[in-house]
Amino acid sequence: MKGKFVAATPRKPRNRSIISRIRAKWFVRDLVLVSAIALVVFGALTQAFWFLAARELDERVLVEIPEGSSVRRIAVILEKHGLVRDPAKFVMATRILRQTQNLQAGTYEFGPEFSELEVLLALKYGEVAGRHLTIPEGYRASQIAALLDATLDVDPAEFMELVHDPGLMAELDVSAPSLEGFLHPDTYRFRIGTTAREAIVKMVAQTRTVFDDRRRARADTIGMSVREVLTLASIVESEAMFDSERP
Repeated sequence: MKGKFVAATPRKPRNRSIISRIRAKWFVRDLVLVSAIALVVFGALTQAFWFLAARELDERVLVEIPEGSSVRRIAVILEKHGLVRDPAKFVMATRILRQTQNLQAGTYEFGPEFSELEVLLALKYGEVAGRHLTIPEGYRASQIAALLDATLDVDPAEFMELVHDPGLMAELDVSAPSLEGFLHPDTYRFRIGTTAREAIVKMVAQTRTVFDDRRRARADTIGMSVREVLTLASIVESEAMFDSERP
């Protein structure tokens, strides 16, 4: 018996259901959305790394931020000193961190180890450039003046004039021939640009600070006030010829 060949009938493509089409559309939309989010995250991480990376400086630099400077002006100043790569991005970061009104004027010192974030924080907290200076025990005012001149470029003649200035002594409530005995020997941190007057005021304030309860009690036992003791020390200090004669 001979077989019969039956012609195959081509299948008709099935119509995709509405649900399948919606699912496919959602998949494409989700894929685009995830890709966009990934690009945003990647961009944010790149910018964060850029903001946290230290700048490529050959040496430390002093930067003067004038009083009343806008964030844009500060960013331009920082860019000129190699501390900011893109002023617009620095301004944007400052706004994101809500620090546009908190940046302080002054003279700052930055080195190669500073990132843009650290620069921003230094400006926020007013960490102006400074120098540490140790005033040894027994140093006379003239020797202190020489140290300030060498370290901070303070005019020694002006310093000595103020040490003997009656007006400044009255302002600081000092009744003595000079402020010689009120310049407390200690290690200080002076900002860059410190004036002779500011240095003297700081040292006199430190003298009063270190005059603790024990010293106050001792002064009471001999019937003298703190001011009288410091005044006496100032007189002895100014008249002493040898270290052994100093208090």
